[in-house]
Amino acid sequence: MNLISDILDDYKSYERCFIIGKGASVDKVNLNNLRNELTICINDSFKFIPNPKLIFFHDKIFFENNRRNLSELHNAKFIVPFLLNDFKNNFKREKILSINYISIRKYPNVYFYNKFQTTIVELLLKPNFLNKIDKLDNTLVGLSGTLISAIHFAHKLNIKKVNLIGIDGCNFLKKQLSYSKKFSNIKVSNKNCLIYNIIKFEALFLLKYFNISYKFLGINKHYSSKV
Repeated sequence: MNLISDILDDYKSYERCFIIGKGASVDKVNLNNLRNELTICINDSFKFIPNPKLIFFHDKIFFENNRRNLSELHNAKFIVPFLLNDFKNNFKREKILSINYISIRKYPNVYFYNKFQTTIVELLLKPNFLNKIDKLDNTLVGLSGTLISAIHFAHKLNIKKVNLIGIDGCNFLKKQLSYSKKFSNIKVSNKNCLIYNIIKFEALFLLKYFNISYKFLGINKHYSSKV
């Protein structure tokens, strides 16, 4: 079985990376310029990225819905947790693992990791808690979303600067979460609005904790650290 530790050295030459979501800021960035960059795609954002390098996803349903598209990506690597998000099912842990492994074992470009599920409160209140997680082999922290694991992975690659595209959060005044026009079929709810702002808060926390310079492209300048 492939593990993320097997490929860390493959990307150590990169000092920066681009993490791409599905927010409206995607439409304001020339994505063709990313062809030779280290791109980390969150879920189906890979569909509009030329030559995607890494694709993160947590959901088994996402894999099943995109099986054909993923099978056509010969140069990309898929980064997934051992246990995908099937926790609502009543299967035993071992059965969930076997189901997911059977589903994707024929893909040689799938790399697994242990997702250490925790909360932002635990990270804020327990000194050195994240540092202990970071030292665990083949383990990435898991909070509200796939983005969080992707940022932790960038840290393990010793990335110095992370550029985020399509990671826009939500406008609380309008109670609106804007997606890229490429995903105009997505329905938005107030619940999603809250979740996406929590994810963005957690992302900023991790970037600052790991001392990674960052910039949110396609949106206001105040969403960047000093570089």
